Amino acid sequence: MGGNIKRKLGNGSFAEVLPSPSNPDNECLKLFYKDSEGSSIFRELDVLQSVRNCQNCCQLLRVVDMEKEMFGLYTEMQKKRRKNFEQFALLFKRDYKCYDRFCLRKYTKKQQVLSVIYDVIEAVSELHEQGILHNDLKTDNILVNKEDKEGIIIDFGYSCPKGMFEIKPQWNIMDQAIVPPEYSGIVSRMVPNEKLDIWCLGNLLYFYLSPGSFVNSFYFENHPLPRTKVLHSLRVNIFVRLADDFVVSFATK
Repeated sequence: MGGNIKRKLGNGSFAEVLPSPSNPDNECLKLFYKDSEGSSIFRELDVLQSVRNCQNCCQLLRVVDMEKEMFGLYTEMQKKRRKNFEQFALLFKRDYKCYDRFCLRKYTKKQQVLSVIYDVIEAVSELHEQGILHNDLKTDNILVNKEDKEGIIIDFGYSCPKGMFEIKPQWNIMDQAIVPPEYSGIVSRMVPNEKLDIWCLGNLLYFYLSPGSFVNSFYFENHPLPRTKVLHSLRVNIFVRLADDFVVSFATK
């Protein structure tokens, strides 16, 4: 079975996501690159099995044998992308859109944004209760349902049990602004813990509710002050106010 590989939905360090050929509007495939450092479909499978009952985490439909079920697409991907892909891929439901595109629309109400953030916090809390760290919370990994505005977390490629350290996420400029200072930088080898996810949640909360530009606010390369001082100032002046507003909103929900 073939497919349109031009309709790529996204890609990362270890995988590429595209619509399912058989049901492109409702399902998507995640194909893993071969021989990528830290790449392991089985590691992600373990996490997805653990979170299968978590309402606000992406739900795996099944594992797909690309050579047997979608050989045409499989060979075309390897030829056009000039990459080798793993034989097995993951099939997910596709009824969500990227959160940052959703929340920046003019008609989006603040209460809707808060509701999605609440869903994400609930998901992270459940992950931590099960001893799992996400390790890669950012705008690209939060999606929103078009109908009921439900928020979910996706991409568990960097997830791991607490206290376990296998791979270090490769953060770009935007991601570097979201993660804690001690985790940013090429030479950082901090062992992930719950604080990493919680810090990222706080920065995402600011991003989605901030009236200004997140990129301009967090682009520190040419800032005269050290990055940690800028973050501290933002937390003091903005995070406290947003946190109070968040608590009040859901106390009356």
